[in-house]
Amino acid sequence: MPRLDANGGNQVVAWAHGTSGTTVSTAPSKLKNLWNHFIAPCQLVLQGYVVVATDYAGLGVATDVVYSFQAARKAFPQLSESFVMLGHSQEGGTAWGVTQSHTVSNMPGYLGAIAISVLDNPEPFGSLIAATMAPGIAALYPEFDHNAFFTPESLELFNKIGKLDCASSTTIPILLTLSGNLLKPDWASNEWLLKYDDLTAHSGRKISGPLLVIQGDNDPIVNYDNTIEKLEAALDLSLTSHVQLFRLPGTSDTPAVTGSQKIWMNWIADRFAGVQIQPFDKNSSFANVVTPARNLSSYVPELNWFIVPATESDQTL
Repeated sequence: MPRLDANGGNQVVAWAHGTSGTTVSTAPSKLKNLWNHFIAPCQLVLQGYVVVATDYAGLGVATDVVYSFQAARKAFPQLSESFVMLGHSQEGGTAWGVTQSHTVSNMPGYLGAIAISVLDNPEPFGSLIAATMAPGIAALYPEFDHNAFFTPESLELFNKIGKLDCASSTTIPILLTLSGNLLKPDWASNEWLLKYDDLTAHSGRKISGPLLVIQGDNDPIVNYDNTIEKLEAALDLSLTSHVQLFRLPGTSDTPAVTGSQKIWMNWIADRFAGVQIQPFDKNSSFANVVTPARNLSSYVPELNWFIVPATESDQTL
């Protein structure tokens, strides 16, 4: 059953997928499972929402998501005038970026954003993440020199990966096979990386709620304390923001999406229902800690399943 707003419009969730890759062929529309498939988009559809999924050719920015929603409304006038945004991992950062854009432009129809496992060039995987950012840096700054960034061995490997034209689920494991350093010792002070970071970083900028941040505290890619530090810095500039934070004990990166599904599904429904969020109170407990039903050791830490096409009739029963 479709979810309709008060005017009869189909309620819209703008979905920003996690890092699928850095080439045109790794955009979700080029992948059979549309990337993240049952992690969030299909669950939203099953709950009656219309999902506008921004199809990045590589990596995207906050305005892409807004433009996608606006384009979808022009193509399908029956869609609601309002939307909620949901993003995971790198695109959790995009969701965060939407709240910053809203501060500046007061976007029509924006009801709130959900940022899960917010990626912001954290350690200890900073060099690995920076390596995958290289194509984006080079596209924005032609002066960027790969030879001043990568070690000779890693640059050779990176160029081979580029020819394979593969998704991040293949690229990252290949990069991890490198026995030596991935980047040169001074990579973190690279002029063009710093400019790129300054352009895309979340901290040090005002945010506008409603914003829901969900973070697992056992994420090997996105450090929980790093997320808290950046959120606190943003809130110091945005004392009236309507922000909620949930910490998921013992939870990793992608499992933070599936493990918190009830939280973000209810949050989306509340935004369309007009339920108000109280402004952030610095004197209250900062994070809502989710209490698992069983001991953490009872749960599988990472996803242990994937979707494949049904090729036999008995597989559809």
